[in-house]
Amino acid sequence: MTLDEMNIPQVIKKEAADLMRRVELADGLLELATAGGMTEGFMIGINCLKALRPNDVDALEILFSQAMDRKMR
Repeated sequence: MTLDEMNIPQVIKKEAADLMRRVELADGLLELATAGGMTEGFMIGINCLKALRPNDVDALEILFSQAMDRKMR
């Protein structure tokens, strides 16, 4: 599943896309770690607010994890 395919609120989708872009454009380990921390904080906020269904939270976490994995290669 891609971010575009997810049926989540547009405001969350936009922020997730911005964070994904930060991960993809990170130049060096420090920037990548910072971007990864931002995605974690974003997901903590989403969970605290119960802004998404559990399966959407899982899907979004997978997308962020995959982006980090691709960047680390």
